[in-house]
Amino acid sequence: MKRFILTTFLAWLFFLMLDFLAHAVLLRSFWEQDFQALKSKVELFRLIPFGYLSFLILTILFGWLYARLFKTDGDVKKGLAFGAICGGLFALSNFFGWYSFLNLPPLFMFLASLGYFVEISGVGFVFGYLLHPASIKKRIWAIISFIVFGFFLGIALQNITL
Repeated sequence: MKRFILTTFLAWLFFLMLDFLAHAVLLRSFWEQDFQALKSKVELFRLIPFGYLSFLILTILFGWLYARLFKTDGDVKKGLAFGAICGGLFALSNFFGWYSFLNLPPLFMFLASLGYFVEISGVGFVFGYLLHPASIKKRIWAIISFIVFGFFLGIALQNITL
């Protein structure tokens, strides 16, 4: 149970890092526009913690599913495949759902959904990478390093494109 909680926490941080890269860098030009279908920028910024809570719930859900499917025989390859399948289905569902009622550019909705695909694939990767090996100390440091690097990369790219 301790390993599941630790893996869930690190997978969630991985999710947040990928989301930061997607929205703060790749989707930045869309967020700079004023769309009637979206809340004000101030309100969106204020509500970011609710988005992060939704990512935690998704991470717990996909982690629980992964752990149930691969109780003893999981690995990185299975984790990534699991994440890609779940992420792909979730992204398609989101895109079509958003497309049905939001008045946003389809490219924006597609890229945001593609972000979910990558993020959930990353969650599957982290679960496959950390949940099953006998020792995970080095792997934990590798994941933490990747997360920190991703956040620094996002900040650097934001400042370069200003």
